Amino acid sequence: APDAFVPATYFIQPLNDQWAWGIGLFSNYGLSTEYSKTFPAGAGAGDTELLTFNINPNIAYRINSNFSLGAGINAVYAQAELNRYAGDLAPILNVTTPFTHNTDTAIAHLKGDTWGFGWNVGTLYEINENNRLALTYRSQVDLSFDGDFKGLTSGYRTVDGNLKLDLPAQAEFAGYHRLNPQFAVHYSVNWTDWSAFKELKATSSSCKDGEIVGQCLQKPENFKDSLRYSIGSTWYINPSWEARIGFAYDNSPIEPEYRSLSIPDSDRVWYSAGATYHIDQDMSVDFGMAYLDGKKVDVSEGLPKHESSMRWEGTSHGNAFLASAQFNMKF
Repeated sequence: APDAFVPATYFIQPLNDQWAWGIGLFSNYGLSTEYSKTFPAGAGAGDTELLTFNINPNIAYRINSNFSLGAGINAVYAQAELNRYAGDLAPILNVTTPFTHNTDTAIAHLKGDTWGFGWNVGTLYEINENNRLALTYRSQVDLSFDGDFKGLTSGYRTVDGNLKLDLPAQAEFAGYHRLNPQFAVHYSVNWTDWSAFKELKATSSSCKDGEIVGQCLQKPENFKDSLRYSIGSTWYINPSWEARIGFAYDNSPIEPEYRSLSIPDSDRVWYSAGATYHIDQDMSVDFGMAYLDGKKVDVSEGLPKHESSMRWEGTSHGNAFLASAQFNMKF
């Protein structure tokens, strides 16, 4: 999985003591895995990439000194690309098809972009100035990618293809409690409706996948819903500096029998630390780092029987480092 830069920007404008509006520009879904074009299991791995950009205008209303509500719409732009290569299947395909294949022959290429729309809502309950609770929900966004497909199932002709992908709904409950002037604790439970992601399926009237007319490629995923539990603390060192640490357990949405080379995901633990520096009353800078330690898991993937009985097996250990910086200003 290659490195990635993920920017985000937020703007909030109070209108009066009760109303405010704002907009967020960010990405909350994306993935990228890259294997060598000559990787032996290229028919199951190759390149897989999803990039999303969310334009999220919102409006908020303070009901009273304790309750606030907010809601918004999500306009999501997405790009997707998928490449699969012959790998060790090349000799078999040279015998069973009229085409010549090398290990790096692209047997499936799909690239497209689209827009999708959703909504979000949130509520904040401020028990007092030192204690607050929040509950938020972000809806599913249905994406339908139209683009070009070229591969074995289209006779290596470039044809119009379509792939549908649902970005799952999310809900989160979070709390913050400042126990004394120097110390606070915070926590959250996040639920993601990954069970909406059943398969990767590309279709075109010009494709024939085995005996299935109109199908360019199909791969079952059968994700399950996932939960992430997190807890952290803030130390208010002085008026200028705050320090934070955190811990989270992130449950993978992938069932072991459906774990694939393209998405070899596993349960993971987050270890994080950060700090805030207040430049003055109106400006501050946040810094954060996190280490994600993924559980070592077995990966076993085969191809449909009408292509080959070949199967690839191995292990995967996914870890990652995240580093972030944010500038905040009131004006």
